[in-house]
Formats: sequence, structure tokens, C-alpha cells
Amino acid sequence: MSPDEIRQKRLARMAASTSSSESVSKKPNGGGRIDFSSPGLNLADSSMELDDNEGGVTPMEGVEEETAETTCPPRNSGMASTMPNLSTAQSLPIPPPAAALSATMRAVTSPAAMEGVVSSSSPPQPRSSPRKSHLMKLKKRDNTMNKVLHVTTVPAKASSSLAHVEVEVDHNPDDEFLGTVKADIDQNSLSAVIASRLAMAPDDVKLKAVAARERKAVYYLAGIFDRAGVEAKALTGKSNEDILQNILSSLLSQGVKSVKNECILDPSFQTSLNACRALTALFSYKPCAVMASHDSTFLLPPASSPNANAIVAPDLTGYDTAQQNFMRMMMSMQARQGNGGPGLPARAYKQRSGPAVEKTLLGTFLSLGLPLRDTNFVAQFNNAARRTMIDINNVRGSLRKQGKAVRDATDALIMSLLKGGAPSRTSVLTWLADALLVNISATVSFQYRDSSKVSSQHALLNIAQALLKLALPFVNDTKKRKLIDVGFVSNENAHLGVYTTTGDNKVDRLGGEEAPQSKPTDSSNGDFNFSTQCFFLTARALNLGLFPLTNQLKSLGQHLGHMNYQIRARGGDATSDPRFQALHAQQLCVEVLVADSDFLRDVVKFYDLVAETLLSCNKPTIQSMPEFFVDDICEILIHTVRVAPDVLKGLSLGNIFNLVVLLLSEEHATTIRNYNLRARLGNILFNVFLPSDSKRGEDEGGYGYNDDVPYSVCCDPSNGSPFLLSSKSAQETLAPSLLLLYGQVEHTGPYDKQGYRSNICSLLRYLWNSTEHRAAFAKIASNKQSFIEFANGVLNETNQLILVMMDKLPQIKNIQDEMKSPAWATKTQEDQDEVTSRLREHEQEVRSALMLANKTMKMFAFLSTDEKIAELFQGKELCTRLVNVLLYVLQNMLGQKGLELKVDNPESYHFKPKELLADLVSILTCFVDSAAIHVAMAQCGYYNDKLLHKLLKTTTKLGIKDSKDDRLNRLITAVESAKVSSVNMDEILADHPEEFGDPLTMEIMRDPVTLPTSDTVVDRSTIVQHLLNTSIDPFNRKPLTVDEVVPNTALKAKIEGWIAMKVAEAQK
Repeated sequence: MSPDEIRQKRLARMAASTSSSESVSKKPNGGGRIDFSSPGLNLADSSMELDDNEGGVTPMEGVEEETAETTCPPRNSGMASTMPNLSTAQSLPIPPPAAALSATMRAVTSPAAMEGVVSSSSPPQPRSSPRKSHLMKLKKRDNTMNKVLHVTTVPAKASSSLAHVEVEVDHNPDDEFLGTVKADIDQNSLSAVIASRLAMAPDDVKLKAVAARERKAVYYLAGIFDRAGVEAKALTGKSNEDILQNILSSLLSQGVKSVKNECILDPSFQTSLNACRALTALFSYKPCAVMASHDSTFLLPPASSPNANAIVAPDLTGYDTAQQNFMRMMMSMQARQGNGGPGLPARAYKQRSGPAVEKTLLGTFLSLGLPLRDTNFVAQFNNAARRTMIDINNVRGSLRKQGKAVRDATDALIMSLLKGGAPSRTSVLTWLADALLVNISATVSFQYRDSSKVSSQHALLNIAQALLKLALPFVNDTKKRKLIDVGFVSNENAHLGVYTTTGDNKVDRLGGEEAPQSKPTDSSNGDFNFSTQCFFLTARALNLGLFPLTNQLKSLGQHLGHMNYQIRARGGDATSDPRFQALHAQQLCVEVLVADSDFLRDVVKFYDLVAETLLSCNKPTIQSMPEFFVDDICEILIHTVRVAPDVLKGLSLGNIFNLVVLLLSEEHATTIRNYNLRARLGNILFNVFLPSDSKRGEDEGGYGYNDDVPYSVCCDPSNGSPFLLSSKSAQETLAPSLLLLYGQVEHTGPYDKQGYRSNICSLLRYLWNSTEHRAAFAKIASNKQSFIEFANGVLNETNQLILVMMDKLPQIKNIQDEMKSPAWATKTQEDQDEVTSRLREHEQEVRSALMLANKTMKMFAFLSTDEKIAELFQGKELCTRLVNVLLYVLQNMLGQKGLELKVDNPESYHFKPKELLADLVSILTCFVDSAAIHVAMAQCGYYNDKLLHKLLKTTTKLGIKDSKDDRLNRLITAVESAKVSSVNMDEILADHPEEFGDPLTMEIMRDPVTLPTSDTVVDRSTIVQHLLNTSIDPFNRKPLTVDEVVPNTALKAKIEGWIAMKVAEAQK
């Protein structure tokens, strides 16, 4: 069953439930769009300025007193009891539209009302003549208009409660009874009555007899809404159903129409907020909530309906033909520039799309806030770089306070609908699911968002915040947290496609293609409790609404840094550059939305629940969970650490830490197939859980690094010790997991992997210094093959990093010298920009390379102090590789090329030659007694007689070597002795038979093996080295592993016999 069929089935079931429980009739479906053609007074179009402070009487006082003086039913029951607080202008609702009032008055003048339906206290009326009945009907109409509108069309009836208005009404010539009686007032003429009343100035002579409080427009409008609600409540029976539905439909349309501008900074915004509060009060009457949720304006059309793909053209009213043509051309060109962009109408969109979501009832009010494209919003941060932080913070605080007021109003609106019972709650959840489904592409980079398909960024964020507010009760309740049923995510009928695993809306799973697929079942979302539905909808909403903005904020920060560098390189001032100022203002606007401390605290608490939920699952179930669950956990912590680290104070992150350790463990190495995501887990350990004092003195570990994270954040509240040290699972598995991860990040981007590995090195160093983790490091040494793979990868990369250093540092030095020369001033601006841009690229590359090179050398230094690990380094698989890397670095630093590395401000590039030499000496002296290392050094192409002696002299001069430590002297002597012996062996083996030679290295084989995939014979050490880098046969590119190679014992025996013979001959 498709999501659309499921949706239709749910709506049918909901309608049936409503019919039986509430007896509410539903209007025909109009395609799911708001109908803007309903006649009636549109308050948003009114030019009247509603001054709620006029006359000095508060609206609440006025309403209370007026109710006591009129003939309206008391306000202690029904609709009136749900009215919003009218004590301030901000809480005033809009009045019911003319259509609603007309429906009310038609109801009380209907035959049913004639028989006593309206007032149960009225005695039964005897049947009368048609003329008498009609006169009675008109009288009833006038009485209702008097009660609700407090107006009269009869001058003689004007009083302190009733204002006299004059309005022309069309007469019905066919009605024989209309000789002297005014015609019935329909919706159009009723609009004229209201408009006439509102047009009266407070000092109008016709209002002279009306009480002063009645003359205030805003009080008058609030009173209309109150009294209309009371009249609607008084209606009973079948007529009430139709009347109430008509009232609701008109009121919903008027409420949507009242929203003329989304931005809370717009002067007309208060009308929108009042409309939201008025509807909230209305929906607190449950039948109204149910009817509203069934209204044709509430939901998007189903995906399978014809209306879904119908195009809604942009409104170009007010432009002449030439301007309209120009606008259409511009809109076709600005394919991805926000939803219309400043000064341009919104683009055309489908009736089932992101923009269409914002035209529905809930979407209209959830679109209120701070649109990033709004010029008034951006203008709040004009020239921000020249303003004080106090000023900027005050602006941010004010904007967030206003935004919270809007969210509170929309939260109340949603809650009033949810409390309307199962039918309205189901409609709200369906609307939320639809809103997420049509915005599936919202995760793309903000530069490439298609505004004809996705909702605005602030609207999606508002939806996420609204759902988060609904989730907080069970997030903060330990017992309710246990109610979440993870089966929801795999139940197509329940999630309505929000978590589908097929099609364009596919949601990737942690286990990749091996994860269980989401399938339709006989159950529905009704089989899952509200907490479960809200939990999964909230997670998806945050993924679509919050994290695209956090990524945008990160991108803006990087762009600003690059722009600032370029401006300063030209000798300019970034604070006076218009482009920099515009980009900076945009950055601050995004910060207003996504850096609010209260909001971030709630989000982190929610993701702690996500982690707890994942921890409760077995491995197959974890694999079936959405990949973005784990990705978003990483993103929210990195983002919070970056913009507001103090938010994490007092929050327990134990569930998140335990989840990270679990997913990095060897047991779950294949649970997450995405290597970038696994790498981000390592970043979480570094940025959040590694104590700040352990980061200080380290090279920065990439974007998001912050050494100001409160110490308590990384600690277990139960014992005050860092999670990294106190967690039992971390003690058992984390060190081996990090070594495994170090190799896995090879599959990420070339620059990303350097940052990831730099962080892993810092973590390993911290764990190494902890006695709690020594047992885990012992296990590492016991798994020989795994460690060889890890070490080989590190050695290969270190060699490449040093190559980058040797290549880029001389180029940086040359550019620095060029910029200091007099000829620099004669270059054009374009030429200077080109050179500085190239310099920045070189600097970034060198910083990244040396940051990791420094850390890998330190890691080799402390790992080499372990006897068992040192033995592995001396094995034939690693010995030659280690020596080659160490001597290559020494030759470049101490040789002639070392002079080319003297750049200005070397520390800024993480070039620390003294520290690097100290680490090299530390590593070499660990092998002072290793014959294998001595021979490998003597045979290394980078070795010469002077190299080690120069190292001894330099380290003594720089104070790196302790004068009492003779290990380096002993090493030099041992290598020189090995050199003498190795030269003779080289001469002996130089003229070996061709069949004994390795086809790849051309050297004599000592342990020949046959490759089954190509039937080629190579030396074991050669093929092992090759397979550490890539698991393919080098001769035919077929898949191959080291376990598949076959020892060639016969050839090995021949080689050993030949070598013995040659040695014997040499000795003679």
C-alpha cells in the first residue's frame, strides 16, 4: 500500500470517527489549498490603524464591563471561556469575518431557530402566516446583529450599546413581503456593515451615545469575536454543525489572509500574531479543532491526486505587462536564490511542495519569524564589524525574544489542535509528515536550494522547534523515554514515507544496503503511541530544519575568514569592505536562529534520548536506523561546542559517549558503512570528550576545535572523572578502535583525513598516558596483522606529509621574499591577488600536513617505548619502511635543503623543527640494541656517514639530547658496524640468478610466494607491503588478500642454498 493510499485510508477512518463522536460534517475537498476568494472583511487589507491604547481603557476591562451591560449570554461557559487574554495589544485576536457572522445570523433566523432552537428559554411559537414568519425572521436577524456587532441599521434604536450605521442593501423585487422592510443581509452586505462601523472615528456623532470603551476599534473587534463565539456555542442540533463549519472555514481563510508579512520586524506583524492567538482560542473548543483539521485548507493534496502537480503561479498583481514579463524572466534566471529573493515575487510552485506547505493554515503561522532573506532582518546587523559586542548581543537578544513570542503562539495553536481529540491529532501529525516529505531536498547546500520545491529555511526551523516542544515532555521523563518503539522507522504505514528506503525520498540506513528495508504492514501510525510518532518526526524535522543552517553558518565563517585574509593581504580593512559587511551580517542573522542557548540545550537533550534509544537496540536494529541519527548527534555537539559551549554544562552526555564507543568498536566496525560518519565519531571524542587541558599545546584539530569546553562536560557526573578514563567499555575497546579508525579514514577526502587522523593521534596519546588503557594497548600488540596494517598506513602517509613540507615550504619562502621586494608595489591588483591566493593555498596545505606529521611522530615515539610494539616495528614487514621514513626526514632537515625551509613565522604553519628532531631521536634511541634496525639503517639509501654525526651535534647544541644519555652515540657506532657487514653482503647478492629476483623490486627474494590470481612469484615482504595499500594483485588487478598467497618452499630452498654457497666462496 502506497503512502498516499495509507493517507487516504487514515483520513477516511478519521472522518468516520469524527462523524460518530462529534457529528461534524466536512466540506468537499478543494484540492488542499486555502481558498482566498471567500467574501468578507479582510482585516489585513484594512487601512484602519487599531490603537489599543486609545481612551485609556484596557481591552480586558472593556470586555468584562460590556458583557455585563449587554444581552449576550454569560462568558462563564462555552466558547467565551476560551478567549485569549485581552489585557495587552499583543494578545488581541482578530474578529470573526463577515462570512462567519452572516452564517451565524442566518442560523438564528432559520426555521429551526424559529421553532426555538436558538433560545431554549423561549416558549414554543405557534405556527403563523408566511408574512408573520418572515417578519419574525427579520426581527431575529436584527436582534442577532445587534448582539454580535453592537450596531443597528435603524436610527431610533441607537443607544449606548448600539451604534447606528447606514448601509445600502439590495432589495429582492420578487419578495412580496419586502415592501417596507430592509432585505436580508448577506455576507457581502454584512462586510459593509462592519466596514462602516470601523470607519467611524471615535468622535463621530453617531457614536456619541456609545460608551467610550466601545469606540475603540481594537476593543470593538475583540468583542465581535467573543460574542460571535457565544452565539455559535448556543446553536445546537444539525444546523449547528453546518453553521459552525461555515464559521470555521471563513475564519481560517481570514486568519491566513491576515498574514501579510512573515517577518516579525514588519509593522503589520501584530495582526498576524493576533490571528494566531485568536485561532488558538477558537480551537480550544474541541468541535472547532476537529472541524478545522478537516477543512480543505488544512492538508496538502495527496501525491497521487491531480491537484498535487497543479502549478500555482506567482502573484504579479500591481505590475504592468512589461514589468510582469521582466519579472518572469528574472524568476526563471534566479533558479536557486531563495524563495524569490529580495524585491522579487515568489517563484511558481506545485500545490504539493515546500512553498505550498507555507500556504496551509499551520504553515502560514509556522512561517512567521525571521526570514534570512528579509532586508529588515539583515539590516539589524549593518556595519556589525564596527559595533561593540554589547550592542550586537543586545540586538540578538531582542530578536530572539520576539522570536520566542511567535513560537509560543504557534506552539499554543498546535497544542489546541492536538487536544481536540484523535481526529484532529491525526490530521496534525499527517500535516507534519507531509511537510517533511515535500522538503526532502532541504538538506542540500543553501546555495543550491530550489525555492520552488522546498520551504523557506526559517519555516522549516520553526517546524522543527514546534515538534521539539512537543517532544520535551517525554525527553525529560525517564519513564516515558522507554515508550519509544523503534519499529516505527521500518513501518511504511506508520511513518507515511518519511523514513522510506526506496525512491527519491530514500533515507539511508546505518547498515547501508544490508539494512532491513522499510515495508508496508497491516498496522498504521495509530498502532504507535504519540511519543513514538513525535520522536521520529522531531528527529527528521531537526535534520531538515536545523542542520542545514548550522552547515550554512560554518560555511559563512570559512568564507569570511578567506575574504578577510585576501583583504588584509591587499593592505585593506575588512570592516570597511561592503562585501565583507554584507556577509558578516548574514552570518549574524543565522546565529540568531541557531545559536540560542535555550534551544540548543533542548536539542542536545533530545539527541541524548536518540543515543539512549540506539543503545537499547541490537545490532541488526541499529543497522536499520537512519544514518542521519548518528550524523546529527555529531553535528549538534560540534555546533554547540563551536558557538555556545557553556550550554553543555549540567547536561549528561553519557548516552552519547557510550554510543560513540560502541559504534567505533571492532564488533560494530561494519555497522556504519559510511567512513565519513565513522570519522566524525572520532571528532566527537576529540572535540567534546577530550579534556581541554589535554588539547592545549596541541596543534588545532580542525574546524570546531575549542579548548574552552567546560571540564564537567567530558566527565561522568557519577564520579567526576572523564568518560575516556572511567568508562569500562572505553577501557576495553577504544584504543584498538581508534587504530582501526585511523586506517578507515583513508577512504575520506584527502584534506579531511588529515584532520581526522590528527584528532585520533591526540586521543591515542591521551589514552596512552592512562594506566586504565594499557591493557588495551597490549591487545593491540597481540594482533600482529592488524597493527602492521595500521603502522604501514601511518608510515606511508608520514612520508607523503614530509614530501608536502619539502615542496611547499620553499615555495612559501619565495612568495614571502617576493612580497617584501620593491617590485611587489609595481604589480597590478589582479597579479597581487593571484600571488596571495596561491600563498594561502600553500599555507593551508602545509599547515594541515605538518599538523598531522608532528602528531604521528609523537605517536611513534610513545608507541616505540612499548617492548611488544617495538618488536613489531623490527619485523621485516615494517623495519625497512620505518627506517626509510626516519632517515628521509633527517636528511631533509639537516642537509642542504634544510636552508630552504626557513620561512617567516614557521610556528603558524606548525613547523617546529626542534620538536620534530626530538621525536626522531626518541624513536631511534628506542632501537639502540636492535640489530634489524641497525642493518636497515646501514642499507637505507638516505644514510651517509655524516648524517647521524650531524644529528648528534645538532641535538646536543639545541639541548635536545641529555649529555649523560649515550644511547645515540651507541646507535651511531652500531649502524657504522652494520654498514661494513652489509656492504659485503650486497656484493655477494648483487649477481643473483634472474629466477631468484623479485619482479617488483628486482632484489633477491628471501621468502618467495606464489600469487594464485596471476601465478606470479614475488617476495612475501613485497606483496604484503603492496596489499597493505590495496587488496588487488599488482599483475592483473584481481582481488587478492595476504591469506591467499601460497609459500613457494621449493624456490626458497634453492635461494638459501645459493646464498650459502656464495657466502662460503667469499669466505675462502
